[in-house]
Amino acid sequence: MNAHANAPSTGAGVRRADVLACVLLAALWALFFWRVLTPNPADQVALEEGDFSGQFYAFSAYQARRLLAGEIPLWNPYANGGHPFLADTQAAAFYPPRLVFIYLSSLFGGWSYHALQLEAAAHYLLASLLMYAFIRRVTGRPFAGIVAALTFTYSGYLTGYPILQLAILEAAVWLPLVLLGLHEATRHARPGWLCVVLAGVALGLCLLAGHPQTALFTLYLSLAYLAYRVWAQCRRAPEVHRYRACAYDFTRAAALMGAVGFALAAVQLLPGWEYLQRTTRPGMAFDVKAGGFPFQDPAQLLVSDLVSHWSPLYLGLAGLALAVFALWRRYPGAGFWGVAAASGLAYSFGGHTIVYHIAYNLLPGASLFRGQERAAFVVAFSLAAAAGLGAAACADWTAGDQAFARRFWRALVGVAALTWVVTAALFVLWRGPDAATYLVSLEPVAFAALLAALTLGVFWWRFRDAPHAQDARPLPGLRAAPWQVALVALVVFDLFSVNIGRNFEASPPGARPRLSSLVGAALADADRPFRVDGREGLGENYGTLVGLQDINGTSPLRLQQHDALLNLPEADRWRLLGVRYVFSAREALPAPSEIVARDGDRYLHRLTDANPMAWLSTDLGAPIGSAEGTAIIASYAPERITLEVNAPADAYLILSEHDYPGWTATADGDRIAIERTALGLRAVRLTAGQHTVEMVYAPASFTWGAVLTGAALLAVVAATLWSWVRARRAARRESEVGDARP
Repeated sequence: MNAHANAPSTGAGVRRADVLACVLLAALWALFFWRVLTPNPADQVALEEGDFSGQFYAFSAYQARRLLAGEIPLWNPYANGGHPFLADTQAAAFYPPRLVFIYLSSLFGGWSYHALQLEAAAHYLLASLLMYAFIRRVTGRPFAGIVAALTFTYSGYLTGYPILQLAILEAAVWLPLVLLGLHEATRHARPGWLCVVLAGVALGLCLLAGHPQTALFTLYLSLAYLAYRVWAQCRRAPEVHRYRACAYDFTRAAALMGAVGFALAAVQLLPGWEYLQRTTRPGMAFDVKAGGFPFQDPAQLLVSDLVSHWSPLYLGLAGLALAVFALWRRYPGAGFWGVAAASGLAYSFGGHTIVYHIAYNLLPGASLFRGQERAAFVVAFSLAAAAGLGAAACADWTAGDQAFARRFWRALVGVAALTWVVTAALFVLWRGPDAATYLVSLEPVAFAALLAALTLGVFWWRFRDAPHAQDARPLPGLRAAPWQVALVALVVFDLFSVNIGRNFEASPPGARPRLSSLVGAALADADRPFRVDGREGLGENYGTLVGLQDINGTSPLRLQQHDALLNLPEADRWRLLGVRYVFSAREALPAPSEIVARDGDRYLHRLTDANPMAWLSTDLGAPIGSAEGTAIIASYAPERITLEVNAPADAYLILSEHDYPGWTATADGDRIAIERTALGLRAVRLTAGQHTVEMVYAPASFTWGAVLTGAALLAVVAATLWSWVRARRAARRESEVGDARP
C-alpha cells in the first residue's frame, strides 16, 4: 500500500482542492462538448445516424412516450413483429439517469434527439468525476485524480463507438464507483460493509444501463481488485488462519456486492434472462462470437486513427508514458493495473489467440457475447488508472533517483525517435508516385511525432532537477507545480485534439433522424392495426419511433420464432404477420400490390390482398381462412388486445402475435389457455358463438423482479440510515466523554 492510500481526506484545504478539481473537470467537459451545448444552430452538431438514432433514440422515445403517459413499457409492438421491450436489456427501461432525463425533458418541450445527446454527454462528466474520486482516494492527490479522469474519459475508447452504442457508455462509467466502494471497504483489516453496499449499488446501476457484456467486464475486474485489496490486508495479519480469513472476507464481500447489485437490477435482469433463452443468441456458434482485434491494432496505443476509424486503445502519449512510469517504478498498485491491462488486451484478440478459447470454456458468461474487442474497455480503464498512479509517482520523484530517471528517459527518447523516423519515412513516400496511399497515415503519425516531442519536454522539465519530493501530502489547494500544469495541458491537448467531434456531424440535432416521406403515407392510414415491412425504406427501429408496426428491427436480440417467420417466402411472411404496406426499392412485388407513394428510388406498396392480424382456423396447422366467421380487433394496446369474434362452429382464433410467456387470455371473462401454432403465433380455442376475447401481457418475471428490486432498494436505504444513526450516536458519546474530562 502506498503512503497516501490511507491519507485523511478531511479539512477545509482538501475540500477546496476537490471542489476546484471538480470545477476544472466540469469546465473541460463543457469545452469538449461545447458544440453539443451551444444554443447557436450554426455551430451545433449531432451524432451521426446509425445505432444511436436507429436503436437507442428510437427505444428511448418509446420509453419516454409510455412513461410520461403513466404506463410501464413491457411490450413493444412496433419492432420485430412485437417483442418484450423491458426484457431487451439495451432498452434500459428502468435505468435511473434515463428516467431523470425523461422527466426533465417533459419540463422543456419533451423527449428529443438532443435530449438523448445531452444524456450521453452527461455520462462523460460523470465518468470523469467518478474516476477522479477513485484515483484521488487511492493516491491522496487531486493532481493524480485529474490526470486519471481526463485519460479515462477522453481516451479513444469512451469517445469512440460507445457513444453510438449508448448502453456501452452508460454501463462503463460506473466501474470507478464500484472500485471506490471496494477500495474504501478494504482500507482496514476488516471489510467496511456499507462501502461494499455502495459498490453493489454501482454494480446495479451498471447492470440497469443495459449492456451485459460491459457489466461482465466490470464484475470480473471488480472481483479481481477486491481479491487484490483483501490479500494486501491479509498479508499484514498474524500468521494464524491468515489465508482462511482472507478467503472468508473476500467471499463475504463479493457475495454482498453481487447480491445488492443483481437484486437492484432484478426488475430488468429476470425478464431479460427469460427473453435471452428464446432469442437467436444462444444458437450462435463460437466462430460468430470469437471476433476480436487483429494483431495490428495495438499500434493504436501510440498512434490514433492509423488502423481504423476508431482507436479504442489510444490513451494519449502522455497518459501512456505515465502508465509505463508507474509500472517501471513499481509504484504501489501499478502492478495490478498492468496485469489487468495485459489480460484485457490478450482477451480482446478474441479467437485469434488461445486466451479466448480458454475463457469461452471456463469463464462464466464469456460464451454469451460476441465482439471481444470490447475488452478494450478493461485496457483503457486499467491504463488510465496506472496513468494516475504514474502522475503520483512523478510527484514523489526525488533527485536521488537519477539512475532510474536516466533509464526511463532513454526509453522515452527511443519511442519518440521511432515516431520521428516513421514520420520522416512517410513524408518521403508521400512525395512519391503513391502519394495518396501514404497521405492517409502521414497526418496521425506526424501528430504523434509532435506529441512525442512535447511529452519528452514535459518529462525533461520534471526530471531535470528535483531537490525533494513535491507534494508529499494531499494538496491543500490546487497549487500545482508548473510541470504539473504542463502535463495536464498536454493530456488535454492530445486527447481533445484527437477525439473532439468524433462521431458528430455539423447539423442541428433537431434534423435527426432523417425519415423517408413514405412514412407519412403509411401513417395516414387510420384503419389500424396493421403491420409494415420496412426493411427497405423505413429501416432501423424507426417503426418504434413513429408508431408503425414493423416486422423488422435492428435490436441485437430477436426471438427464434420471429427469425423463422422472416425466413419464409415474402408473400407467406406478409400474410402470417398481417402486413399491409411494404417499403421497397422494387416496382413489383411477389404479391398483388399498388404503389401509393414514392421517395426517390423507394416505393411504398399497399398489398391488395393483405391478411388481417386475426383470423379463425379449423386447427393450428390449417391455412389462413380455413374456418368461417369473423375476428375483429376492437382495441389494440401494447399490453392489452381485445377482439370481437363470431364463430359459426368451434374454431381456433389465431392472432399474428408471438406466443411468449406472460401473455394470458380470457373469453367472455373466463380464463382460457393460449396455444401455439407451428410457427410460434398465439392462438386460443373457442366454441361456436360470439365471444369477447382479451389478451393481457403481465409477465411474472417482471413482477418478481420488481419485488426483488423494491426489497433491495428498501434494504439499502435502511442500512444507510442505520449506519448514519450509529455514527451520530458514536459521535455524541465521544463528545460526552470529552466534556466529562477535567
